[in-house]
Amino acid sequence: MTPDSDKGFHMSEETTKLPESVSADNLAFLLVTEAEKTNPNADKVLDLFRQIVLLLANEKDEKRLEPREGSYAFAVQKFVDNGMVPALSKIFQIHAAYTGDKLNFGRECAAILKEAAARNRLTQAKIDCCEFGSVRPTESLKRLDFLLTLQPGLVIVDKKNHICGEVAKEDAFEKRVYIRFDDHPETLRPKGFAFAAESLEPISETSILYKRHKDPAGFERLCAENAGDIVEDTLRVFGEMTVEKLQETLSSGILPASVEWKNFWNLAKKQLAEKGSVYVPAATRKSETLSFVSRRKQDEPTAVNEGIVRKLAAERDPYKLLNDIERLLVGAGADVLTEEQRAILTDRIAYLLRASVADRKLGNPGKVRTIMLALRMGLDKTSLRLGDTAEDEFAFEGTFVPAENNTILLRDTLCMSSVILDAASKLPAKMMGEIIDTLPIDTDLAVAKKFIDMIQAKNVEKTNFSDSVREQMNAALLDRVAPKLLLGVGAADFEAFLRKEFSKPIPSFPLLHWICRFYNDKKLHDALAKIFTPFAIVSQAFASLERDAAGEDLKMRNAIEKLILSGAQGKKESKLVSKTEEENGTKWLFPLVKQMSAAERATIFVRLRPLEKYIGKYPSTRLVKTLMDAYPELEENLEKPAPEGIRGFYAENVTSLRSYQERKAAFDHLMNEEMPKNRKDIEHAKSFGDLSENFEYESARNTERTLIARQKQYEEDLETVKAFNFATDLPEQNGHVGMGSYVTVINSHGEKTSYAILGVWDSDTTLNIISCETPLAKALLDHVVNDEIVLDIDVGDEQTSYKIISIEPLPPEVVAWASA
Repeated sequence: MTPDSDKGFHMSEETTKLPESVSADNLAFLLVTEAEKTNPNADKVLDLFRQIVLLLANEKDEKRLEPREGSYAFAVQKFVDNGMVPALSKIFQIHAAYTGDKLNFGRECAAILKEAAARNRLTQAKIDCCEFGSVRPTESLKRLDFLLTLQPGLVIVDKKNHICGEVAKEDAFEKRVYIRFDDHPETLRPKGFAFAAESLEPISETSILYKRHKDPAGFERLCAENAGDIVEDTLRVFGEMTVEKLQETLSSGILPASVEWKNFWNLAKKQLAEKGSVYVPAATRKSETLSFVSRRKQDEPTAVNEGIVRKLAAERDPYKLLNDIERLLVGAGADVLTEEQRAILTDRIAYLLRASVADRKLGNPGKVRTIMLALRMGLDKTSLRLGDTAEDEFAFEGTFVPAENNTILLRDTLCMSSVILDAASKLPAKMMGEIIDTLPIDTDLAVAKKFIDMIQAKNVEKTNFSDSVREQMNAALLDRVAPKLLLGVGAADFEAFLRKEFSKPIPSFPLLHWICRFYNDKKLHDALAKIFTPFAIVSQAFASLERDAAGEDLKMRNAIEKLILSGAQGKKESKLVSKTEEENGTKWLFPLVKQMSAAERATIFVRLRPLEKYIGKYPSTRLVKTLMDAYPELEENLEKPAPEGIRGFYAENVTSLRSYQERKAAFDHLMNEEMPKNRKDIEHAKSFGDLSENFEYESARNTERTLIARQKQYEEDLETVKAFNFATDLPEQNGHVGMGSYVTVINSHGEKTSYAILGVWDSDTTLNIISCETPLAKALLDHVVNDEIVLDIDVGDEQTSYKIISIEPLPPEVVAWASA
């Protein structure tokens, strides 16, 4: 069996050795021969079936697929006859990987498994608790694999709070397992099989959790004397993580109460530095990850590498293989490898690339990490035989041809948005920085344009908070990519994109945050100052606080608020403007205000007052006072009214009948469906007992809190906003723009657009309906045909303006939409 022909199952040492030229029919014959034995070797049967599947992975001819289907059916029947439930689980997992992992197959698996376990009530109870048919079959089968290992004496850990325990007994009738947890060893705690499959996992004797469980006193001594070993064990058990995450993990019940974190970490850093086994980032680099470092022995590098490579050639688990190759190449480097070793690693990397298509655990993050390993070895392209579903997975040289040895361009694959954006959301920032640094974004115009397109595609305008949250380029990734675009060969294209994006009423939150952060950066200021004025930056930052946001947008909006408030912490900020430029660089708002004209400064000063609603009265007052201390002439603007926004009838909180009914229907569904169901869930969870360790109860109560918050928001919305009939109740507009107007404008770029201005909750991109609360609608208010309005957003030397071409009644389709 070739090294890349397995799918990650650990078989016994005794496996079937076959020539590479063997056919699927020969393999099927050997499988049947083994399965017909009185005591068939499940490992051999599964190993043979896996080879058949791999050999026919790209085959479409049903006639040629007969060996696979026939041997599968024969092996399944033999496993059922012999009651071999674990072997059935393994063969189902192999089969699911090549048949789409469909839910219907899960129901089929459950029926066959229960037939095999007909004489074992406990196993049948465990099968019932794996949610076959509700989740993907591979997930259900993994849960079953764990439940089958449960037996008295097994040491397990609760993954949520890291508390260890020991299985005491199982109950087939109640479908529960009883566990003695370390925090209350005198109490037997019942856990449902379904809960156990999701929240518990076994621990090995080498784990720190096992050591803590078996010998608490010895573990306490180990923490005091060998803190570095504890950190290494933690990284092996929970994966590589930041120092902050490490502290959170160890302090959540792993470290004894007598161990102080500061002393523990200082000792661990010293010991890890002496051993050189773990990379420990500087204290100022909190986002970087603690990671293992493989140091090769200088006196015998080849002997060490040969042993490692031999293990890699036999490794069957793709995820473990990826981690092991990373440690080898980071520690030893590719330069010490022999030609034979390079050939083995090249074959293993090709296997990992294939596995990234089929194995959801690897996915795009695993693909990106594998490509980085290939580039370390100097491989810019490789040939892979892929199935039909892999067409969108890689960048190909020429045309993708299923089942052929396609040539894959590795660097080009890293430039695919579907790959890099998904990986960026799951990989550490440090690793993504290394990946971006390998790409010629600043020197290759074609690559630069790909990343500009990537940003454009993901930062489309969102006009209503009820829209689904858009997918965006990860903020950390944007920090790495944007400077390369701004200062490299793609600068002109990126500048054009920034101008267009920033002229929108609602620009991208991550992009706005990036511009705000780096506008005064020494390297980027000159380039950004060509595009934006300080007044434009601050105006958009203020406007962003008034916009609804969720998810990543909300995170970025809060970060922008932090920047604005960085000059409002105390009295010493009142003299910020008179300090040196270097000192001013530690704050955000005041260095920008200093670069504005007197008129612009006065406008910003007046606009601060309405922000009190969003940032609080005290910070808003502090900012106003600090500006007045620095610029006394601003005091005369204190009596000026704040921007009125929507006036008269236009200022009333109204919305269309359609939007009001939709909001009311959502509120009714919440009160009549979601909240009663939640109350039932809480009562049901209470029946499990022991609320302190009841996962179902805690989850239901968390849902209750979310529903109550939504209820309050709906009640406030429906109380303050009124339904309005745009078909019959509109007041006379007298040729002025107002709510209910259909306005056609032409902007400073020559683009002509028509907008229907409706109520506060109204938005529909297909009909160009915009809310009266958008910046554009507010700016158009009360104007007439041929008026030219300018938003509080200027780009470079020119302001973004809109000239009104016509003002008309709402079209019938808009009225129909609003009245639905």
